[in-house]
Amino acid sequence: MSSKPADATFLFIAVEGNAMKKLILLIILIILTMFSGCIDYQNDFMEEDISSILLELNETKDNYILKIYLIGENSNLVKREGILKISVYDDKNNQLYYKEIFIDLGSFEHLDYGDGVLVAINKDEINKSSSRMGRVSIDFVYNGNEVWIDKPITLPYEKENTNLKSSDAYHVTYSWEYKGRIHYLDLYIPKNLYDYYKSKKREYVEDYSYYVLDPYDDWYLNRIIQKIDEICKENGYDERDRINLVISFVQQLPYTYDNISTGYDEYPRYPIETLVDGGDCEDTSILTAALLNQMGYDVALMRFSQHMGVGINLDNNYGYYYEYNGKRYFYLETTETGWEIGDLPDELKDEGAMIFPITEKPIYIWSWEGYLYSNGYAEVTVNIKNAGNLEGRIKVYCAFDAGEGYVYNPTESPILVIEPGEEKVVKLKLKVPDDENTRLIVGLLDPETNKLIDVKYSTELTT
Repeated sequence: MSSKPADATFLFIAVEGNAMKKLILLIILIILTMFSGCIDYQNDFMEEDISSILLELNETKDNYILKIYLIGENSNLVKREGILKISVYDDKNNQLYYKEIFIDLGSFEHLDYGDGVLVAINKDEINKSSSRMGRVSIDFVYNGNEVWIDKPITLPYEKENTNLKSSDAYHVTYSWEYKGRIHYLDLYIPKNLYDYYKSKKREYVEDYSYYVLDPYDDWYLNRIIQKIDEICKENGYDERDRINLVISFVQQLPYTYDNISTGYDEYPRYPIETLVDGGDCEDTSILTAALLNQMGYDVALMRFSQHMGVGINLDNNYGYYYEYNGKRYFYLETTETGWEIGDLPDELKDEGAMIFPITEKPIYIWSWEGYLYSNGYAEVTVNIKNAGNLEGRIKVYCAFDAGEGYVYNPTESPILVIEPGEEKVVKLKLKVPDDENTRLIVGLLDPETNKLIDVKYSTELTT
């Protein structure tokens, strides 16, 4: 293990145990770290067995103490070293500290079962922040495997911020049941992050993947996923259980009606909002899709006339599914407890669903207004925004309806290139047909297929 002598004031490595030989080993390790800058174990530990390694983080007055310990009995170590990566962030995701440390796996030869290697992070080495709440992110890569933890912490902070209180974050404790066992999870969600999402303008579109893909909540989604994976490992659960655990976690959130909790008839929530407030079927579907998408699954939102659920694309047969573009999306119900993969409520069995896969794509939010001039022409103004996360290429189309699939005087714009978050305004003029009962057709045209992907109509008028 290579280490610089200057780091000796920050890092110490010791072993837990009661035997005198462990105390002697501790002294030897510290001396070697401070003066030689190199620790080398000459032993046959490469032939010994380890099943897996776990991480545990605790806090003292001056340090954060990381314990690296082994569990199990059988494995085959290929490399002698593991790489430990330690990062500290504040609640605005600013990195306050980063360190890479090489851990000689030979250290574990001297440990009894359940004992561990200790690494201390001196709080004085962490950059000061105006934030009171933060997190430690730790990854340990060894023998082709990776274990990691993300844990909320109280940061060392500057004196002028001593008035900050725990009210700067929502401390939410979740409990839910799966297969007869109760599971718990604590999350500390910064209020400024919650307020950020609460203040965002609601975009009312059919495709709510706009709310699924926002990136600023990824750390909190990963913390839930980490807990799901810990439960699976402890209980020997398979992939089906892993997905059902996500569903059962979301199903236990309180059901809240939009018109009661927000004053709006329709108020789609971002995942962070739902984790704090609960939500209705759209909100829990958005959260479920966000979690499963973050876990690497191919998922979609399923919109019914009065309901929303989630679809997940899986190879095996798990019950009810909907086909879309050659894929089978198995239905997931997110609002009541007890539903698992492929369980479909009776009231939905005779109803079709609109399928919106969670992928990178442009999402168009648009409106239009028109004016008829006395000179026999009409002018249409279209406001269009790309609310997705991928560049969009689109054309605006206008025509008067002639009935039975025919139109009068169609016109279209040049191709518009619209970046994510960008808005554009398009004006088109077209001749008004004489003495006809008609209506104005305004739509968005895909330049690749030359087909309308969205269309709106005016009321009927006589020209």
